[in-house]
Amino acid sequence: MRQNFLAMIFTAPMIAIGAVTVFSKPNLAKDVNTQLICQTDEFPTIVASIPNRDSDVTLLKFMEKYFSSGDEALLNCQTTANTLQTLYNNDTLFFLATDTVEGQSVVCAVKGLTLCNSDDALILFTLDNKVNPVTGLYNMLGSCFVAGDPPKHTLKRIYADIGNPSRCLRRTTPIW
Repeated sequence: MRQNFLAMIFTAPMIAIGAVTVFSKPNLAKDVNTQLICQTDEFPTIVASIPNRDSDVTLLKFMEKYFSSGDEALLNCQTTANTLQTLYNNDTLFFLATDTVEGQSVVCAVKGLTLCNSDDALILFTLDNKVNPVTGLYNMLGSCFVAGDPPKHTLKRIYADIGNPSRCLRRTTPIW
C-alpha cells in the first residue's frame, strides 16, 4: 500500500510535467537584433533583417493597388515598419489581422485571435475601400506567412502569425 502511494506521488507530477511539455506552445527564441524595415525596391516592402541569416524575410508588400496612391503605400510601409518594430521589441507582436472598423477595411496587430476594434488591437493601416481586406492582406503577406490557396471571399478576417520571422530562415552560423 505504501509503495502504491509513493509511486502515485512521484508518477503524477511526472505525467503533469510531460503533459505541459507536449501541449505547451514552444517558445521560439527571437533574435533581439532583428530589424523590421521598409525597403523601396519594386514596391514598398517590410522585411525582417535577421543577423547571421542568408537573406531577409519579407513580411508585407505594400502594393499600390491596395491603397489610394503610391505615396500612401510608401507612408503606410514606413509607419507600419516602425510600429511593428516597437511591438516586436516589446515582445507583443503575434498576429496581423483584417477587419472592417467603422466602414473601413483595416489591417491591425493583435495579441490573440481578437477583432481589430478590441482593446488588444492596434490598427496599422487602412486599405482602399474597393479592396476586400482578407484578399488584400493575404496578397500582401510574404510567402513564408501564407499557406495554400488564397482564402475564400466569404471570410470576414484572417490572422497571420508574424511574431517570429526568423522561423522562415535557416541558420547560417553554428549554434554552439
